[in-house]
Amino acid sequence: MKDKDLIWLVVLAVAFFWFRGGNSPFVPIEPPPFPSQGLRVLILEETGDRGKLPRPQLAILSSTKLTKWLNEHCVDNGWRKLDDDMTAEELNLAAPVWQEAFTLTKAQSDGKTPWIAITDGKSGESRPLPQTEAELMTILEKYGGA
Repeated sequence: MKDKDLIWLVVLAVAFFWFRGGNSPFVPIEPPPFPSQGLRVLILEETGDRGKLPRPQLAILSSTKLTKWLNEHCVDNGWRKLDDDMTAEELNLAAPVWQEAFTLTKAQSDGKTPWIAITDGKSGESRPLPQTEAELMTILEKYGGA
């Protein structure tokens, strides 16, 4: 195969992946942090540490804008704010999807809080809670639309 043919083959492959779903083959798609059939969000926090959080991050945890967005975009009331030290008895009262989401997210957070896990069922993120509501909304809109 000539160098020219190889270059065209690469260009065609990139174009195929790019236009197929808008994703470049060179940008990895993260797997979802937990299984879901649609948009779900889990915020893991240590409620006892709220007083230690910066004011903008603390505002996220009581944001009516965030609550409204989550209620409008998540499937089946698909969002939760949970304390990271829930007991097994408390966790057993939750639906299986939230039991699994909690267990996986807690392992991903490695004890760091506040933490957020977002999935649209195909991809997602598990990361520290952003510092501002605007940053968080940008991330959420990437998975659930504006």
